[in-house]
Amino acid sequence: MTDLDKLQADVASWAKPSLALLRGTLLGAADFTSYYTIETQRFALRDGKPDWSSPIPRDRWRSLPMGEQFDAVLYLGPRAVMTVSYPSPSFCSDREYLSMRAKRMELAGFSRADFDRLIKTRYCTAQPPK
Repeated sequence: MTDLDKLQADVASWAKPSLALLRGTLLGAADFTSYYTIETQRFALRDGKPDWSSPIPRDRWRSLPMGEQFDAVLYLGPRAVMTVSYPSPSFCSDREYLSMRAKRMELAGFSRADFDRLIKTRYCTAQPPK
């Protein structure tokens, strides 16, 4: 996650929360990787589906402007004031909830190992700060 004011200086003066349309704006012209700063891979599409066996080298990536990927961005404030929340222990023992989470993560391209690491290890064992 990036601070939007690094992409457009006046964002810091916006009301919190704000919803900003992206098409035709500086924020919309910024590449997707400007927003999603976690190291990722991109894959070629074959018959409309990702070919997971063929990652594209980063120097061959084409630009993915946010305004062509999403309609708007929700601004909740600068990253420095963001907080972390933890799921209720009841979610971590709810099989239906965990199944739904696993399916959503799979749709986003995450593996089952990613799910296990994130949900079962990080979030379901974390204790909220006191």
